[in-house]
Amino acid sequence: MLRISVFLLLVASVTPLVAPAREASSEDELFAWSELPPLPDVTGFAGSFSGLASGALLVAGGANFPGGRPWDGHAKRWHDRIFVLSDPGGEWRELSTPLPRPVAYGVSISWRDRLIVVGGGDGSVHHDAVYEVHWDGEDVRFVDLPALPTPLAFGCGVRVGDTVVVMGGIDRPAASSCLDGVFAMDLAAEEREWRTVARLPGGGRMLACAGAIDSVINSFISIS
Repeated sequence: MLRISVFLLLVASVTPLVAPAREASSEDELFAWSELPPLPDVTGFAGSFSGLASGALLVAGGANFPGGRPWDGHAKRWHDRIFVLSDPGGEWRELSTPLPRPVAYGVSISWRDRLIVVGGGDGSVHHDAVYEVHWDGEDVRFVDLPALPTPLAFGCGVRVGDTVVVMGGIDRPAASSCLDGVFAMDLAAEEREWRTVARLPGGGRMLACAGAIDSVINSFISIS
């Protein structure tokens, strides 16, 4: 059984593209980082899906303001572009195969040799779609998984063993309240299905971070 602990914490996030340079050699050197090549887009992206699939790093979807800053009146755009980095010392390649739709702000989980894409949305609608992204060394293909019990964007998620857990978020762009559901699916099960396993104490949350240690999920929820 999954044990879920929830803590309130105000967090700010920065997501540079970095990779471990080597294994830690002492307690004083817990992490050593090296910078990866920048994505081949001058604007960059927020809310992209990312993770490992068959040894390659995939970055897909996301949103930005390609025409200029929003405070200058420029429109936000959602993307279906997929980039792959097969070698940390190599270069990014944009694939000709796009995501099924332009989407951002969902949950992405690496599992075995594939990337799991959960929910997300755009300026008009949020989605309940869940699918696997497979990488064969040349291109990607998508395999549909059971849909979420509700559309969900701006939530958080973790993987514990073969089980993916998704929590919080909002079900539509104009939502006035956040979701408090905690949904889990065993990816290794013969018949996959989402189950509501808990409710977040204290009400719904969005824009959260989540992490897993062994069989215990610790969810750190940002206060907005």
